[in-house]
Amino acid sequence: MRENRPKNIYLPFIPANKTAVTIYPFIFWSKKKAGWNKNDVLVHEMYHWNEQRNWNATKTLGLGQWLSKYIFLWVWFNVIRGMGSEEHPMEKLAYLEQRNYLRGHSR
Repeated sequence: MRENRPKNIYLPFIPANKTAVTIYPFIFWSKKKAGWNKNDVLVHEMYHWNEQRNWNATKTLGLGQWLSKYIFLWVWFNVIRGMGSEEHPMEKLAYLEQRNYLRGHSR
């Protein structure tokens, strides 16, 4: 049975100064940043959660494939090339969802 909701785990901090890290079926939240109270951050993390859930359900070693690809691309784009988080190919759509949410809910 596939999970319909993430299991939230609240940690004192998240490495690399992040607000949250999603590894299906969990979302690890930084207590310090309280991102679970920010709807745009929830939208971003749920994008990753749903993407990972889909990979997990449809591919052999799906979550392992997703994590391997994510880490490889992170090393290539963010470490070697020095690009920002929003330039990571697997982050672009999550950030787009987050910006669209903010656009639709701005005053």
